[in-house]
Amino acid sequence: MRHHTAEMNKDVRAIVESGKESGTWDEFFGVAAEEIFLTYSVASYIEYVASEGKNEYDLPMMVDAWLDKGQEAGMFSSGESAAHMMEVWKYCAPHIDVLAPDIYVQDFCDEYIKLDNPLVIPETATHGHAGPRLVYVVGHYHAFGISPFGFEDMEPPFTAMNSCLFGVDVSDPLRVTQQDEGEYAWYNRTLGSMMRLLTSKYGTKDLQVVISERPKQDTMILEQYGFKVMMGAPMITRKDGVCLALKVAEDEFYLIAKDCMVAAFSADPEKPNVDVLALEGGEIRERKWHMRRG
Repeated sequence: MRHHTAEMNKDVRAIVESGKESGTWDEFFGVAAEEIFLTYSVASYIEYVASEGKNEYDLPMMVDAWLDKGQEAGMFSSGESAAHMMEVWKYCAPHIDVLAPDIYVQDFCDEYIKLDNPLVIPETATHGHAGPRLVYVVGHYHAFGISPFGFEDMEPPFTAMNSCLFGVDVSDPLRVTQQDEGEYAWYNRTLGSMMRLLTSKYGTKDLQVVISERPKQDTMILEQYGFKVMMGAPMITRKDGVCLALKVAEDEFYLIAKDCMVAAFSADPEKPNVDVLALEGGEIRERKWHMRRG
């Protein structure tokens, strides 16, 4: 574990760095001993099951994670692959390919892309940010998958149980209302039609995105070109904007933009002037671009 302290949760890192080289669990891990011991036991058992399964069918194996949300061990599903226990899971369960978080809050994705862990979100909220977040995890995290919980029944009002599970935030109207099904279908169709192009740029700077939930991150730089995205202008009444930029050639880009304004600019100080020579709206069908007319 000491080989990965730079990426650890700061509390766990402090415990590991200050612990003894040998001794009992309590002597080595201090106050975190019980949670690490439980995680070690659960992960070791799952590793046995996964390794035996792969002997029969060599398929990718995934472990679902219930987020701890900052709670103390014992107040959530302790022993599972919480972000601050990922090092234990990676050590104990090498046959598990993906540690996959159920994300019903805003800022937990960053914790699950360390240690070369592919981002797969098997559960997430269906509120008004669901569609834009779908675009965001593809464009920013280059995610392998995301699935809103109960998306087939997306539009009915939230129940009390839904509100508890999905982290309804009354300070944001979009988090107390369900995502529009038609809009969510559009996001999926659009991304699905472009998936070969999108995944070909995974792991590069040629695929980027900005979203209204992170207003300070409003600029995308793709080598010599940049895109400034404005979502807070008075004429934009909706607050669920998102813009994805995909570079496919030296001077050619695809944009997925909704409820925002986009301005291209030069990111090359040696060539400060830039303009748009052609702008087309349309869609990709059967791997071919079809410009929308009228």
